[in-house]
Amino acid sequence: MKYRSILVHLDNSERARACVDIALEVAQQHRAHVSALYAPAVIEHRLDYVFTFGTDYWDQQMRDEDDRRRALEHYFLSRLADTKLTGEWRTVQQHAQREMMARARYADLIVLRQSDPEDPDASLGNRFQTRITLAAGRPVLWVPFTGKFPSVGNRIVVAWDGGQSATRALRRIALHATCATDLTRHVHTRKQGTRPHPRRRHWTRAGPSRH
Repeated sequence: MKYRSILVHLDNSERARACVDIALEVAQQHRAHVSALYAPAVIEHRLDYVFTFGTDYWDQQMRDEDDRRRALEHYFLSRLADTKLTGEWRTVQQHAQREMMARARYADLIVLRQSDPEDPDASLGNRFQTRITLAAGRPVLWVPFTGKFPSVGNRIVVAWDGGQSATRALRRIALHATCATDLTRHVHTRKQGTRPHPRRRHWTRAGPSRH
């Protein structure tokens, strides 16, 4: 079983291109269709600036935003053509969370970026990303706010406590695990009145081993 469709959320952040690259990297492993949704979560929030700085400021912000969107769209379509995958680009300027959620439930995998803590709008982005992750009902791959990742899915770590949420999470990474060369499960057990005691089980193609 493979991913057939991947939805990647994009905005005007510096990490948007990294999200494109990682989404296409995973898509190549599965020959999946890639849908890019450009939906900045901060557009509506910035409308408040009009009342403070005036319409000239807002008009300039919108021109800059449009330039960044066009450049990112060109980058996505160029990279898509290079990989010879199928895909599409969509742009929405309002109701980012609603638009993302409407499409998320039809995707096999969602790709979101992690907010940079130094970003002034980080708290708004965190709320958006968390709500999508919890409500979409689909596996979500978060792209860290820093770092380069030439390969994705080769090494997987699972936090395991035997509970319902852990079982669901392990099931949802099953597709990635089929491509992984290194899978580690961190097991946490708890005796009454004590702290959880971690054990680690490590899988390779040769089978499991305990540490």
